Amino acid sequence: MLEPGAEAPVPWPVQWRRLMAALAFAVLSAGVFAAGVGAWRLWAGDGLKQAVGATSFTEFRHLRLSAGLDSWGPMFAAWNRLHPHADTHHGGVLYADTLALDNCKFQYPPASLLVLELLPPPPAGQFVCSRDADLLRAVEGGAWSAKPAVDVAALLAVLATIAASAWILLTALRPAGGMPGMGWQQGALLGGLFLGAGLVFHPLIWGYELGQVQVFINLVIALAVLAAMRGRPVLAGALLGLCCLFKPQYAVILAWAAWRRQWRLAAGLAAVAAAGNLAALALYGWDVHLEYLDFLRELARRSEAYWANQTVSGLVGRFLLTAEPLQWADSMFAPAGVAGSLGSDGWAFAWDAVGFPPYHPLVYRITLLSSLLIVGGALLAMRGQQHSAEGMTLEIGIAVAACTIASPIAWHHHYGSFLPLLALAAGLLVRSPRPDRATVLLLGASYVLLANCLLRPELLFGNRVLGLLASNTLFGALALLGVLVVLRRGPGLLGQAVAGERAARVWAVGAPALR
Repeated sequence: MLEPGAEAPVPWPVQWRRLMAALAFAVLSAGVFAAGVGAWRLWAGDGLKQAVGATSFTEFRHLRLSAGLDSWGPMFAAWNRLHPHADTHHGGVLYADTLALDNCKFQYPPASLLVLELLPPPPAGQFVCSRDADLLRAVEGGAWSAKPAVDVAALLAVLATIAASAWILLTALRPAGGMPGMGWQQGALLGGLFLGAGLVFHPLIWGYELGQVQVFINLVIALAVLAAMRGRPVLAGALLGLCCLFKPQYAVILAWAAWRRQWRLAAGLAAVAAAGNLAALALYGWDVHLEYLDFLRELARRSEAYWANQTVSGLVGRFLLTAEPLQWADSMFAPAGVAGSLGSDGWAFAWDAVGFPPYHPLVYRITLLSSLLIVGGALLAMRGQQHSAEGMTLEIGIAVAACTIASPIAWHHHYGSFLPLLALAAGLLVRSPRPDRATVLLLGASYVLLANCLLRPELLFGNRVLGLLASNTLFGALALLGVLVVLRRGPGLLGQAVAGERAARVWAVGAPALR
């Protein structure tokens, strides 16, 4: 029997039609974007191969190729400087030496290096950045016996993220009476469409191409969302705690969990994050951790104006031309004599020499204000008392999205973690008795903006006005954050479709799994 005020659940055939329409839209929209870009470039005089290469639609073909070393190279370069047993260890402090000597721009916290302790090290002399070396040869061309296995693991992580996102979507649907008439043909169609929607989601694929540890973080976030939906808050918290070892901004989720009195999730997150950081402290010492805090403070002041930094800070920096948006660094390596010199900020290295934009007070103030508004607004949107495990899962999604968008630096590939959040929002809208049309359109727009990328950034980011419009990843992320907030606050969806479920205080001590 329905609860008073609740609407009848949407029959599975209706949900199926909506689901097919949503997935078909995702794949077709990427195709239309690619066709439009290709036609534009052909009209502009490009050859067919060049026109096709300007769009991200077929980038998934690179999954069969060896990945880069965008994360692993700088991590090993940092490890070589820091680890007392490394053949190339020369002492010193990690972050100052890294930025003084080379252009690798290692920015992960010390705890991120723990994963390297579990992997076979590269041969002596590999992954050693210096101001006199060629960056591509020193890092991207480094030899590492574990690289093929890591590439396979990264490929599996990409596919597992897509599979976990599909599971999130189906869990959010929870069709009444199961899925009658769902044969293998329908299952194959559903799986094929979702696989297509995942493979054309460029931030996810680009993470693999670059050789980014982000592909594993994407999977962990997807599993955390799924664990929360299944009523396993401790596991969800532990998984998010793993992310904190690489992304310290996710510590905001711990503050959210404490504020919302989600003690089991908070305990899982705090336990894993504390264990990892204590292990790093024991291995690497206090000095590097204290230096990292100073490093974060200065990084927040300077940010990155490079086009792939899809944040408010990056957008403002590009508009004010604090640095060249199409160049990774102002100079490939710091000039001789920089190492050990005292910069204008009192630092033992010159930030400007390694390609970071100079401090701009307006960029810094707008960054700080926007970060406070995004995180503060997200927290305020989550106020309220009575909510189900689904409501709490939505809050986790809001917190993850807000932490990413509010960061001074969030590269395009960091938004690969938004695929499971898109799946969560899509599932809730598909099963809603009366989905709001504006919210549906906003979700569709967010997917289009997030999934697609023009791979010829010089065509847009060479003009600072066009560069504003070309920050589509940021705008898509903001649109998705808005959708998640609407779903969390909307009484038409959560107030009726989940009527009768247990309150958040029950979930905090272990809610039943969503079925």
